[in-house]
Amino acid sequence: MGKKKLVPQRRTRNQRARPALVHLAILDTYAVRWSLDTFVRDLVQNFFDAAPDFRQVRFDLDRAARTVHVAGPVEFDLDYLCYVGAGTKHDGRSVGGFGEGFKICALVALRDFGLRLSAGAGRDEIEACLDPVPLGRELCYRRSRRRARIPGSWVRLEGCDDACLEAFAASPGWFRHPANPKLLPPIAEDPASGAAILPSPTPERGEIYYRRQLRGVLRYYARPDRPVTLVHDAPIDDLEGDRDRRDLPAERIARAIGDKLPPEGLHRVLLPLEPYWEHGCVPLSGLLQAA
Repeated sequence: MGKKKLVPQRRTRNQRARPALVHLAILDTYAVRWSLDTFVRDLVQNFFDAAPDFRQVRFDLDRAARTVHVAGPVEFDLDYLCYVGAGTKHDGRSVGGFGEGFKICALVALRDFGLRLSAGAGRDEIEACLDPVPLGRELCYRRSRRRARIPGSWVRLEGCDDACLEAFAASPGWFRHPANPKLLPPIAEDPASGAAILPSPTPERGEIYYRRQLRGVLRYYARPDRPVTLVHDAPIDDLEGDRDRRDLPAERIARAIGDKLPPEGLHRVLLPLEPYWEHGCVPLSGLLQAA
């Protein structure tokens, strides 16, 4: 009896190609540790930086299914997710890029928080996984293509606990955009540089927004009734050494804001801070250096 000739099987229109495994050369022993808030902020930041209007970014939280789905209107190239150092952001007011930061997001999602992470843009999709290798487990992407194109880009997380769901629910308030209710009309600002002093709606505390992201909280103890929020969208050269920009010095940011405000704007800011003239506060100190 003769041998049967093996004929390659053709995929039907409803079948997808087998996902390709993309190796990222990052082991799960990589010594990076992010808090849950840092992980959520870094992931959402990519959509914030890419979207012309952050109100176009959709957050779908399903508490019963324990899933989070974030989708934005801008389609990104998944090739940028496969190489450390690649990025698509060239605006000086934006931070990072869909590249190194997303890989770390994927690593900590799987390794530290026990999540399942997938993402897509157009017809392309990836799912993060940890693949066994001789040295341990390597972060990889399973990459595939859909039959139909989905507009924009998205990230989906499965297996979210209550803390993760709450962090994503709160995350729109961690960025400077028109729909953030904590950002009131400025006392004074320089629109060209995005430097501004805002009244805070919360007694005893203000916030620090650097490069359009919430980076810290200001406490006001002596006179808690007139706190202000600091905003500086443009980069400050001597603060750019730390990629994550944690623990930013409020006095340095206040001075940078004061340096950009016109004299009349600086005067408008110093007058509301009169309750702190006697005992001082950190924003007042930085603004007086600029004055």
